[in-house]
Parts: sequence; C-alpha cells; structure tokens
Amino acid sequence: MQQNLLRFTEDIQQTMRANLYERASYLKLLYDQISSGPVIKERYLDIGAAEAVNSMVFGGNFDDIYCVDLKLPKGITASKREGLDIHYIIADAHKLPFTDNSFDLVSMFSVIEHMEDSQLALREAVRVLKEGGELVMQFPNRYFPLDLHTGLINPVFVPIFARKALFTRLGYKNLLDEVEIPRRKEPDQWLKHSAVLLGVGRVLYSADLVPQRVRRIYKLAKRTGLLHVMPLGYLCVYRKA
Repeated sequence: MQQNLLRFTEDIQQTMRANLYERASYLKLLYDQISSGPVIKERYLDIGAAEAVNSMVFGGNFDDIYCVDLKLPKGITASKREGLDIHYIIADAHKLPFTDNSFDLVSMFSVIEHMEDSQLALREAVRVLKEGGELVMQFPNRYFPLDLHTGLINPVFVPIFARKALFTRLGYKNLLDEVEIPRRKEPDQWLKHSAVLLGVGRVLYSADLVPQRVRRIYKLAKRTGLLHVMPLGYLCVYRKA
C-alpha cells in the first residue's frame, strides 16, 4: 500500500513538472479576469519562483523581473531567459532584501502554505509593493478532500490525535510539518490594514493538467459542478492601499 501511495505522489509531482507553463498560463488568464494589472509595469517580483515559469508568464510586459527563492533551481544559470531580464536572488520571503515600495506587481504561487510565518511573509510582500501595486497569490483549498501535494486524504479531515500515527505509518511524516494551508479569508484579514481585495478566482485546472489515474473522476467532479463548490484552490488579487 505504501509503495502505491508513493507512486501516486510521484505521478502528481511529475504531472505538475510537465505542465508548469500550462498551469502558469491558466493562472494568468484567471488573474486577467480580475485585474488588468498595475498601470505602471516596470518591476515585478515573484516570491518562491522555483523554475521561474510563472515569472516569465506574468512578467512578460515588465521591464525587470525579480525572482526570489531559498535556492537556485537546477538549470537556471543565467539572468537572461527568452529575452527577458530575470534577476534570480537567493533570499528568505520572511525578510526580503528590497526597500519599501520597490515593485509594481508581486506574486506568490503555491508558496504561502509553506511559510513558517504566513502573516509575516505577506506583510513583507506588501511592504515591497509600490502604492497602488498589486499582489497576486494562489494557494490550495484548505478543505479540499485530498492533499494536492501528495494525493493523500487531507490532514484537516483526520482527527488530531490520529494524524501523526497515520501519516508516519504511511511514510508521510513530514507532511504535517511542511504544509499549513490558510483558510480562504485568512489572508484578507491579515492584509486588511494594508491592501484591498480586488477579487478571487477559483482554481479549476483542465483535466489534462491532473494525473492520468484520477482524470476520469476529476472530469466527473467538474462536469457535475462539484469543483465549482469545492475548487482545488484560490487565486486572490490585492491592491496596496
């Protein structure tokens, strides 16, 4: 059983890696439905940029693109990619190495749930935004039945007293320590004194962007409208007050 679960997790990770550009393009379309973006498009920051795929999709119209992560991803060796100026910086999202009011757009994709202090990371993101600049953030639905990182049952639905024993037995002990997904409205509360919510998009990827072995079930859930009630995640857009 454990081996089957680990293979399922690997299927999820492989599917995600194979469709990075398609996922980024979908999120950009969702973002465009909420906002046309900042009026001035000079500097863009992507926090938790990883391979910088989201950075390139969202930063295409910006003069300068800055990427921040804890380590330099494999394969990224230059600041120039596909004709764009990309500056990759190793830094902690809790303490960004930028002055106040530095960027017109800041993004955080699948990042906030991995932060040690989510509120501090969001405050930092807004701090480096220019007045009127925008923060776009995507994160999983805390109450989706499955954990989207592994394919296991969502730990939220497992009684607290049984979580550690269950996930340790299944070989996913670190899952409980590494991911803390916020409730949908928690970021709104954390940012209520510094940013205004412009809109929220439900993340509903097309079926070809989910693992093959669950694609049939996913299509059914989408066709019946279940995913509209319980989306995979959310994309929230804020404007700095």
